[in-house]
Amino acid sequence: MGTGKYVKQLAGESVVYGISGTISRFIGVFLIPVYTRVFTPADYGVIALVDTVTTLLGIFVVLGLDNSSARWFYDTKDTDHRKCTIASWFWCQLAVATLAGIILFIFAGQVSFALFRSERYASLLRLAAATLPLGTFARVVGNWFRYQRRAWSTAIFTTISSVGTIGLTILLVVLWRWGLKGAFGARLLAAAITAIASVVILKGWIAPTWFSWACLKAMLLYGLPLVPAGIASWVKLSSNRLILQMFCGETEVGLFAIAGSLSSAVGLFTGAFQLAWAPFAYSILPEEHSGQVYAKVLEIYAFLGASLCVGISLFSTGLLGILTTKDYYAASSCVPFLAYAFVFNGAFFIAALGAGIAKKSVLVAKGIFVEAIATLLLSFTLVPWLGKEGAAVASAVSSLLAVLYLFRASQKAYHIPYRFQPALICLGFSWLVIAADRWGISAFSLQAYMMRGVLLLLFVPLAMLLGVIRWRDVKVLLRISLPRRHNAVALVKEPK
Repeated sequence: MGTGKYVKQLAGESVVYGISGTISRFIGVFLIPVYTRVFTPADYGVIALVDTVTTLLGIFVVLGLDNSSARWFYDTKDTDHRKCTIASWFWCQLAVATLAGIILFIFAGQVSFALFRSERYASLLRLAAATLPLGTFARVVGNWFRYQRRAWSTAIFTTISSVGTIGLTILLVVLWRWGLKGAFGARLLAAAITAIASVVILKGWIAPTWFSWACLKAMLLYGLPLVPAGIASWVKLSSNRLILQMFCGETEVGLFAIAGSLSSAVGLFTGAFQLAWAPFAYSILPEEHSGQVYAKVLEIYAFLGASLCVGISLFSTGLLGILTTKDYYAASSCVPFLAYAFVFNGAFFIAALGAGIAKKSVLVAKGIFVEAIATLLLSFTLVPWLGKEGAAVASAVSSLLAVLYLFRASQKAYHIPYRFQPALICLGFSWLVIAADRWGISAFSLQAYMMRGVLLLLFVPLAMLLGVIRWRDVKVLLRISLPRRHNAVALVKEPK
């Protein structure tokens, strides 16, 4: 199978994962006009800050077993071994998540006071605490589908779950007017329904009889170095919100969070890619030309990521005008930096491939620590000076530093013949285009938006000039074949 056809296969799976990712991330985007017409920016900031707490706990309770299970699942095709892998991960995470939820529920008042200098939001934290262990079911079943390369099953499951969350949120927040409690109550109800469905889907895969201490111990030895890295991951994702709240208050946090939700449109692409990347990359590892495939994927990812960052940045003000009220328009200044943060976070997974192949998870953990430390230092430096824009810059720069570090470290562990020059040129060109728009096209007329469209189209000849995309690649990608709805564990080899 040639390089182009491998890229075509990855693109096809990413499209399907993108369907589910679109709906999942669409929760945040779709609810923007709902939330911004019901809640003030300060209220939106409260939601974002409560989410920072649950994000920390959600990362911690996994204990790195999602990464371990992905690696152990492909060690053998023996079904019993794979059931031990899934069941051991499931029961361990469920137990730890339940304990963490109980602790948060008990100390919700104290946590609320620490965050908001008031206990008035303790009820929101208790609703979030009850949701925490239920998230185990969706996480495990989603990965279980992906490990078997069942992209359509993943898409259908995630879509139904996401649509349910949106519907319950509209019911409780808009129709029944439960306010902030309705937003978190909808998440709890949706998680409970998803958990019941997950038990039906997994059936014998999570039966207690398949739990294995030996399997769990082996996976924990691989995953435990990622526990502190998980905390560091929370620092890089959420600490800037806490620092922003410390210096500027909930309103600035709310504007920053809205910018993050709008930038998550880029995350539709990066998230779909991340879901498809690891199973795809590991499954083709024995193939002769796998290195060339990995290199080509980096080039195409950089081109598409830079193009999307430019697109969302050029039209961010217009989109905010459609989706929000005027109280939220100031969020547009943060969008470009947060969009790049999404792209760099996706590139982190490409950079981590060499370390994953070599089974050196410590390198990945170090990369996350680099990003966490950089986020803290940059946030404390820039937020008092620039406010929400400083927090956004800190997110983008720290993510870029982590990617650069991990590429260097992973290449030493397992060399992959990447071509970095085209990726860097795409990145630099995108910055120039955004700068030209910010300082050269300040108007918001129809003519101005047509000029922005022309700037965006410049990426097509750039890609051709750099050789990132060739006409034969375009022809292959235009004939993307979506994965079939069956258990496609092994690649089908085509005759040469």
